[in-house]
Amino acid sequence: GAHATAVPRSVAAPACPAGSIQHRPRGGIRRSQAAAGVESFGREMGVRSMRVFQGPSDAAPCLYAGTLSIRGGLILRSEDGRNFEPVIDPGMGDDRIMSFRGLVAHEGLFFASPAGTISATGIDRNLAPSAIVHVSRDPAKGSFVPACAPSFGDPTNRGVFALVSANGRVHAGTGNPARGFQLWSTDATGEPPFVWRRDLTDGAWRYNHNMSVVDMCGFGGSLYVGTGVAGFGYDVDNDIGPCAAELIAPEAQVVAIYSGFEAGTIDSVSLLRLEEHLGQLTSRDL
Repeated sequence: GAHATAVPRSVAAPACPAGSIQHRPRGGIRRSQAAAGVESFGREMGVRSMRVFQGPSDAAPCLYAGTLSIRGGLILRSEDGRNFEPVIDPGMGDDRIMSFRGLVAHEGLFFASPAGTISATGIDRNLAPSAIVHVSRDPAKGSFVPACAPSFGDPTNRGVFALVSANGRVHAGTGNPARGFQLWSTDATGEPPFVWRRDLTDGAWRYNHNMSVVDMCGFGGSLYVGTGVAGFGYDVDNDIGPCAAELIAPEAQVVAIYSGFEAGTIDSVSLLRLEEHLGQLTSRDL
């Protein structure tokens, strides 16, 4: 079963140590050190989301970072951008959870959603053990509770991969290999778990060729949703694809399609990031 792993309560950001680059099966690499005959390597493989937030226990705005780790993802907190402390146990007590990708601030609330699963048989970097959104008024205390029903009541939802606050609501985009992503939103009033409304289903009617919401951004009064398929457009595990990404605005026409649907041609396989910058909507894709 799942179990929590003890971690140091303070994690500094040291310079990269000297070591050897070693290849591992399936093409990955890691930087390792030999110490007394025992190989060691960093606990965190990366950061999947960051958010500045000030809760009741924060004297000033702090940086919160959701990490990626085979030992269970963490949410780290920093007051100065150099020294970080975990505010939760690995995976919020379920160290099968590989990371926390969606970190969002909304009206004094801090939302987080897990992504990725670690199991005895392998690693899924995107789909979580449970599709869930957590919320806290004081994340520095590590006091998170469920903000929604598990999987939004639909067990085919396998993860909440993207969260955003836009137009007075929190929006959650799921990963759903069976039927395509769903988009849910809430005004986050009252006590959690909140009342959520389903705004899109069945991958915006492209079904599982729009398997997952990858990122979202509010811009010009609309919500823009970037989609994708795991595995760079071809999900071998679920036999989805090859297919390309879309950029859509709910309750509006499709504003951009990243594929001409020509045989053997994929212009973009995943929209990685949508942001507003200097009055323009920008995208970064693969």
